[in-house]
Amino acid sequence: MAVAISRAHIFLAIMAGVMLLAFGIQLVRQDYRDHLHQARADTAEDAKSALMALESRIFAMELVANRLATFIAVSPDIPENLVADTAAKLVERHPEIKSIALAPGLRVSHVAPRRGNEAVLGLDYRDVPNQLASVARAYRDGAPVLTGPTELVQGGRGYVLRYPVFVPSVSFAGQSFWGVISVVLSEKGLLGTDLAGHHYGSGLNFALREIDGNGRTRNVLFGDEALFETDAVVQTTRFLKSRWQLAARPAQGWPTIGPNALKIVLAVAGAAMVLGGVIFLIRRLALQIERSRRLLAHAVEALDEGFVLYDENDRLTLCNSRFAEYYKTDRNLLLGVRFRTLIRIAARNGQFVEGVGREDAWIEERMDAHRNGTVLLEPLEDGRTLKVTESRTPEGYTVGVHSDVTDQINGRLQAEAANRQKSEFLSNVTHELRTPLTVISGYAQLLGEKSFFPQLIRLTEALSGPDLDAVKARKAADEYAAAVAEQSRRIGGSARHMLAMVNELLDWAEVERGHIQLAPEPVSPAQITEDALEELRQQAESKSLKLDFDCTDTPVNADPQRLKQVLYNLVGNAIKFTDSGSVTVRAENFEDRTVFSVTDTGCGVPEEYLERIFERFQQVDGSDARAHGGFGLGLAITRQLVELHGGTISASSIVGRGSCFTFDIPHDQHRPEDGRTEPARAAA
Repeated sequence: MAVAISRAHIFLAIMAGVMLLAFGIQLVRQDYRDHLHQARADTAEDAKSALMALESRIFAMELVANRLATFIAVSPDIPENLVADTAAKLVERHPEIKSIALAPGLRVSHVAPRRGNEAVLGLDYRDVPNQLASVARAYRDGAPVLTGPTELVQGGRGYVLRYPVFVPSVSFAGQSFWGVISVVLSEKGLLGTDLAGHHYGSGLNFALREIDGNGRTRNVLFGDEALFETDAVVQTTRFLKSRWQLAARPAQGWPTIGPNALKIVLAVAGAAMVLGGVIFLIRRLALQIERSRRLLAHAVEALDEGFVLYDENDRLTLCNSRFAEYYKTDRNLLLGVRFRTLIRIAARNGQFVEGVGREDAWIEERMDAHRNGTVLLEPLEDGRTLKVTESRTPEGYTVGVHSDVTDQINGRLQAEAANRQKSEFLSNVTHELRTPLTVISGYAQLLGEKSFFPQLIRLTEALSGPDLDAVKARKAADEYAAAVAEQSRRIGGSARHMLAMVNELLDWAEVERGHIQLAPEPVSPAQITEDALEELRQQAESKSLKLDFDCTDTPVNADPQRLKQVLYNLVGNAIKFTDSGSVTVRAENFEDRTVFSVTDTGCGVPEEYLERIFERFQQVDGSDARAHGGFGLGLAITRQLVELHGGTISASSIVGRGSCFTFDIPHDQHRPEDGRTEPARAAA
């Protein structure tokens, strides 16, 4: 997850950097476009100003020429002083105008100012080809013509306004060509003096041309015509009955970068550094949060209990695998699920034992416990029991811990059952030991009571009579001896019974402590079975039972004493619970083990008791009034001895028809190295 967060923030930083770079480039471009637009606007404004000044100057020149033409039309002999005054006023207003010349019949007759222009007097334009063309055009067009720059007769270069003059004809109707009025403008005066104080001043390149009606160049008066083919600003106007275009472009070219580009770059760089720092801090914070979240998740996952966290809206936001395992679902599917929805689904699926058949009522009870933080036990359908502890945080979250207390509950139940078994066992021991002790005590007391034995009375009478009858006395003595022997036999039987029970208790104590040691040796199953049955034959015959065995002679490696004890317990148990019929013992070899079976025709064992009869203190009838007696330890000891040999024991039974107990002894035994039993595995 940390790698994913780092990658995400690297991607975020790259994207932010790209966006910031794109934004910076856009700002630089926009700054450049704005600057270029402003530069072109300033250039256009300068060009327009220059063009307007030119128009004003040309208009003044045309106006002066028109006034003079008007005088000429009235009186062809125009006074010299009039020309001089008019020129003086025009030059005063427009110092860039060098002279005004009148040329009737194309020969200059008047020029003003006179100083510096003396060479012009008497000039015949027909003798100056480079100026005759403009004169001819003015004559043809019947309109003023601006031409230049032209090499001037008086020296230098300049621009000349040719104003044709027509006067009324005296020989025919209409007008006749009088001549031309030429107004000379200095070369620098055309545009150069009109730019001071403007945006670019003299830092602009200009080109001025006259174009015809088709847009073709008629005459280039100023600058390089190639300027019109560039990205120069072009202003168009009309004067002198012609169209004029003025192209303007900065001498250093248009700007290639905006004035704020450096500031923008620095600002973007600063923003990038700040953004990078912010992203780094966010990444660091995100990694810390992720680390804390991961630590919390690992800690929660490491819990041996089910852990769950619900938000203030009762939606599940966090749980561990143990919680999901309890509810048999994927924990990823639980995220975002409301608590009510979760328990409703679980109740519908029958997961909660207490909710089966009463789902709605159980859901409300569970919701009430959830709201109040009540500790409760939840039995599940799989047999487990969960202890649920829930509490609320100050933020309104609900924390739940689900603990599997099945073992504790089962342990408590088993402890209670063990206590009951011990109580029953103590009661059984008391009863079983009291019976033979009562018999022993009773018969012992009777032996001391002379009145109890009529044989003793008869013997006394026979010995104390006046006539001693030896035969009668011997008979009475034999009868008394037989009566005492019978009582002694009864006392001995009860003592042996009690001794057997004490031995059984001692054997169980040895089994519990694991102190029984085996001394295995080759043993004949047939011989060991015959020996065990011989000891029990009298007990079987007392109940008219048939004892039979069919056992292999193939030796088995076993402790003969303990194997005989196993057979003795099983056969004795069969005789005890069989009132008629037979008890049969069989032993057969099967592959790597010898299988023994003890079958009887007794009362049988109910199926529900079969799984418990090999546990200690377990009897089909646990009351003090049971008919067969015993502590309920015989089969438990038998199982321990069989398992100590590496074998297993089992039982099958049909009530009313009898039972069959089967155990096996492996030929190759694997016993503990110390040869001791393990503690009893039966329930305590």
